[in-house]
Amino acid sequence: FVPIATNGEQRNKSSTSLSLHTYINHTHVQLANWVRGIRERKAKLLRNGIEVEEAPPAGMPPLLPRTCTAERIEKLNSIGFAWILAAPMVAWEDRFRDLMEYYEKNDRWPSQSMGSLG
Repeated sequence: FVPIATNGEQRNKSSTSLSLHTYINHTHVQLANWVRGIRERKAKLLRNGIEVEEAPPAGMPPLLPRTCTAERIEKLNSIGFAWILAAPMVAWEDRFRDLMEYYEKNDRWPSQSMGSLG
């Protein structure tokens, strides 16, 4: 799963509504690509000192799917969309314990290709 992290705001929502930590299954490639594109576009705008993009005037070509207008940003913010991904923090002691358990079980240290333990 690819997490959509929070934007730092806490909302009181029931368990049946959208969660701040919504996940997109890898099988939803188009949706995952769109989400990544929106985040990348917003980050690029902010690096250039731009908060939002203006919608084109009537008669001009329509908005691109990743255009970050104020209205679109507000819609995403209203559902708790996370603009920045952050991995959950794991305590150092917990990670150390995982490492030692791995070594005791396998009689070797994990390789770099083993993700968070490598």
